[in-house]
Amino acid sequence: GYLLICGRVRERAVPALRLGLLTGDMSHTMGEYRSAHLRLQENSEPVVILRGTQAEKQRVMGAYAKMERTQVEFDAETSKDSWWYSGLISTITTPTVQAFLVEVPFISRSGRPVHTSSQEGLVANARVLGEMTFVATSMTRLMSYTQAMLTLRRRALASAGRANRLVELLDASDRTVSGPLNRSHDSVRSHSSACAIKLERLTVHPPDDSGSVLVRALDIDIKAGRNLLVVGENGVGKTSLFRTIAGLWSSPTGSVRIPAHGDEARMTLCFLPQSPYHPLGSLRDAVTYPLCGQSLTSAELRALLHVVELQDLMDLEDGDTAPIDPCVRGSWDATLTLSQKQRLAIARLLYHKPRFGVL
Repeated sequence: GYLLICGRVRERAVPALRLGLLTGDMSHTMGEYRSAHLRLQENSEPVVILRGTQAEKQRVMGAYAKMERTQVEFDAETSKDSWWYSGLISTITTPTVQAFLVEVPFISRSGRPVHTSSQEGLVANARVLGEMTFVATSMTRLMSYTQAMLTLRRRALASAGRANRLVELLDASDRTVSGPLNRSHDSVRSHSSACAIKLERLTVHPPDDSGSVLVRALDIDIKAGRNLLVVGENGVGKTSLFRTIAGLWSSPTGSVRIPAHGDEARMTLCFLPQSPYHPLGSLRDAVTYPLCGQSLTSAELRALLHVVELQDLMDLEDGDTAPIDPCVRGSWDATLTLSQKQRLAIARLLYHKPRFGVL
């Protein structure tokens, strides 16, 4: 009866359904936070090339804040629902019932007498009760301390891991927020007055210090309005040249002069990496990245997508009756084919209208 009553009281004090829903919310928000880290890890190169470090930083910090709020709500709800169970059952009811169960054999007058006097029975009862309470309390504390000691390292590592990754991410974002184009030890220099992409005596080699030189003493001067197509077999250094111009790779000799990044409204220079990257979010966010949240009407979005023959994406979420909701989130990297992702990147280039585009 005692077990049944306590079980019913506990069920009413901490509803399993609501606790399960809160646990599900915790798992969901933690999954979003870890997913943001993994996406940044897997797409670090295109994110830096597209100058999207600030957008990704806000995305990760938003996921972290959401997880933190859910954790606080989970702790508050759990404490609010279980306080009276812990206080009433653990502190009052359980010791009372235990004392009563221990008292019964000694104070009952039925059966063969155990003690010669009532005083002796009370003393024996008090001693047994005290020893039982001491043993039970000691065992409970021992199990609690043992559990804490066994899980301490895991909890410490988990907390330290999240903190270290977050600090490293913020430090890396701060270092790259101005772009690798402004680093003093790099051959790449950014000039706001530059109206051309100019390479002077540039040497291109991998950053692994293997000594292999892919391009030596390269001179190129590309003014606005002119086009240049670099062709060649696989492995001759086309992507390496792209990475050097973008500032991902440094060069021991030579210099790269490119226009400055521009203001927050428009981009003067836009890079399109080999592997298209589209953030989690609406179709509008994918087109305006990394300047997410810019004003772009549905008509303007449809016109851009029509140029690259992706106007059908406007009806992907809501059917053929209404344009896509700009707030609808989607994973375009998982939804679209490689050809569609590349054409969506071209639509992004058309939206930004940069002075120079490097593909």
